[in-house]
Amino acid sequence: MKNLKTVICVVFTVALAACADGGLTVNNPERGATLQLDFPPGRAVAHQLPFKISGGLPPYRSSIDGCPDWVTLLSDQGVLTGTGPDEDQGESFFCTYRVTESDPGFRPQQSVSRGLRLTVGSVDALSLSSPTKLSLTVGTYHGAALPVASGGKEPYTYSFDCVGGELPSGMGFAPETRVFAGTPDARFRDSCTYTATDSSEPAVTVSRGVEVEVSSHFVTPLSLSSPAKLSLTVGTYHGAALPAAAGGIGPYMYSFTCAGGQLPSGMGFAPETRVFAGTPDARFRDSCTY
Repeated sequence: MKNLKTVICVVFTVALAACADGGLTVNNPERGATLQLDFPPGRAVAHQLPFKISGGLPPYRSSIDGCPDWVTLLSDQGVLTGTGPDEDQGESFFCTYRVTESDPGFRPQQSVSRGLRLTVGSVDALSLSSPTKLSLTVGTYHGAALPVASGGKEPYTYSFDCVGGELPSGMGFAPETRVFAGTPDARFRDSCTYTATDSSEPAVTVSRGVEVEVSSHFVTPLSLSSPAKLSLTVGTYHGAALPAAAGGIGPYMYSFTCAGGQLPSGMGFAPETRVFAGTPDARFRDSCTY
């Protein structure tokens, strides 16, 4: 009789318990809930992110959410690169840096986010120097560019206003060149305001007060010599400059009119040069005024 061998197999299960890992954390050694990064406009910059990742189940995967399209995350290096556009100078963008652990399988996957504030350019506050007192004289030309603004976000817009609502008569302000210029023709005194506004959103405005005074000086009365009688001949050229004015406040404007409403046929008057000239082609007699 053959020996019978009995083989007994014992089935058992080996359970490998997962070691309890700590919760996923992303710490910012610089503190603060939001990390601020500066991107000078028009220049490529690479920022090494300072976040320290621990806990959870490595390897980790990092990403950015809601950031402008001119920034890129090099996730394997922890570096954020980009070139802030010139047109975004002074602007700030808020987005998110996110870290996600590997899927552990036996519990929900963890993900932690930290805020990013991306600023294009280190922008100084808008500033504007105060103009000196503007002391003008009736009848005397004055022209000067007022101070230029700095800081804030270019381009700037400028304005010049006086409390009474009007600039001195004869004066004007050109916002494009900041030039306050003209020839005042009357006395004036008022408190005025010179203002610069930048292009940020919302816009920033800075104003500076300036006193404007227009004083008079002695002006001789306007005078004009009488032209001699103008005796012309049909078919013969005549040309002569009529007398120049004196006194008053230049520049002067001249005119030449006749009582009948018309100059002699063939004749003309040029106000810029005071020249009365031409070749008359018909008889004429009238009282005229210069």
